[in-house]
Amino acid sequence: MTDEKIVNKLREIGYEPFQYDAEPDELNGYNKYCVYYPHSLRKQDKHILHQIVEFVFVNETEDFDEVAIIDALEEIGLFFSDGDYGRLKKVAGGDIVNSLNLRFARPKRRKCVY
Repeated sequence: MTDEKIVNKLREIGYEPFQYDAEPDELNGYNKYCVYYPHSLRKQDKHILHQIVEFVFVNETEDFDEVAIIDALEEIGLFFSDGDYGRLKKVAGGDIVNSLNLRFARPKRRKCVY
């Protein structure tokens, strides 16, 4: 699983991707965007760790299609964990927008330590 696959898939479903954060001037002209970043790590078993990646989706013009977003990201090998809805204040303009926070597990193989 590479970040390139994530970026391509987000663009394919109509969201401009940003890793870690997005500056206000970078968001000019985008009504649909997503900021994603590593959130935490979980032990799956002695061979696999799951890196939890959080995606914050913002869509200023229409409702979220949660199922389509989840299905698209699962197509590239991520596993849906959980999510919640939120409201964010835009840095540029101060408007309040709806957000959708989704967390996905990204498998990471451990090296044999035994």
